[in-house]
Amino acid sequence: MTTKKKRTLHFLEKYIYSMKLNRFFGDITLYTSKNKKNIVLQLHSGKKKENVFNDQLIKEINQALDYITENLTERQVLIVTGSHECSYFSLGLDVKQMNFKEKDHQKRIDYLSEQMCSIFDRLLLMDCVTIAAINGHCFGAGIFFALACDWRFAYENSSASMDHRICFPEIRLNLNVGDGWKELMQSKLPSDTVRTAILTGKHWSMADALAGKIVDRIIKDCVSFEDFILKIQTLCEIPKNGIVFDHKTFNNKNYRRLKMDLYGHAHSALFFNFIGFLIICCFIFCIFKFNFLIILDLQYYKGKIKICLLWKKVMCVGKHVRE
Repeated sequence: MTTKKKRTLHFLEKYIYSMKLNRFFGDITLYTSKNKKNIVLQLHSGKKKENVFNDQLIKEINQALDYITENLTERQVLIVTGSHECSYFSLGLDVKQMNFKEKDHQKRIDYLSEQMCSIFDRLLLMDCVTIAAINGHCFGAGIFFALACDWRFAYENSSASMDHRICFPEIRLNLNVGDGWKELMQSKLPSDTVRTAILTGKHWSMADALAGKIVDRIIKDCVSFEDFILKIQTLCEIPKNGIVFDHKTFNNKNYRRLKMDLYGHAHSALFFNFIGFLIICCFIFCIFKFNFLIILDLQYYKGKIKICLLWKKVMCVGKHVRE
């Protein structure tokens, strides 16, 4: 075990309430309670632990969520947070990978955006209570990542020298908000907050974010990050008045159905945004690999959508074989 992992394990054993190290996924660490009902997913990616979303981190998040879904079947609460070493929850998409100086930077942005839609959708309909423990600055895709969770709790440390900020920086970076991202935002936030956030690029203090209902609660009087996580877990343990209504009768399937009822539009936009990206990839693959093109013709007829598959041969350009 590396020195870094030993240090993380020491942090866990010393501070986090009744939690044990489960496993590592690159720059992600999973902690679980003794009864495996409470899970902490901690991001600590980058030199400054700024947790920017790139191909590697997206892959690791998917691996962690796969593991949770397949192995931690008694899950009731999933807490997503940043590193205890720095004051960042996430600074959004990886600017280096987007590379604004290159001509094809828009393709890179679209690619990352589509990948994030899949992550948002998985969190949005996770069959357990999901909590974003915002321990620091939260920008761009980072705040959308938090919005995909059921609850967002902010961290207030009386000894902190800097006030943590939340920002939707699309207008500052000349970026658009995709359909999936927009529906997610509108399903979680008041319309006035959406307008102000997107059209002004405002930097929200945690107090302003609470007033705008971007965060649900500010956990005050935290002496440390560890105390922040402890207080959130304590809120989850309050019977019938906490975040989890009743631990004994909690039903994962029904909880997911309720979330589908609440966020159905956002789910559809996120899911089909990602599926549309996959279909385009399939088109390109079929053209170059199998020399034919699949055309999807969507027809709306009497309240039903017909999907017609039209196969069209593509002429191959190559050398003629002479007899």
